[in-house]
Amino acid sequence: MTKISVDGMKLINKPGNNVRAVCDLILRVDETSALRLCGYRVIESDSGSLWVSTPARHGAQRWFDVIAASGPLRKEIHTAVLEAYERAGKIQGAK
Repeated sequence: MTKISVDGMKLINKPGNNVRAVCDLILRVDETSALRLCGYRVIESDSGSLWVSTPARHGAQRWFDVIAASGPLRKEIHTAVLEAYERAGKIQGAK
């Protein structure tokens, strides 16, 4: 079973920028093997809702996802990132 953890959650608060945080994911496959996925972002929409953006690269005319997950794995990743974002905000607010 793969275990998902979030690493390096960095909160961002720049006026005019809808990116609220960046982080990496670590997918631990077993006790000795893991995959690090760098560049996930927490985005705040104009309506105020949060969503998770996968790592992407800018092409000549638009952005392209570098990593794509589907099904239950996608939901687990997004849940893990948003929960880590909420924890980081609470920790920062307590300082």
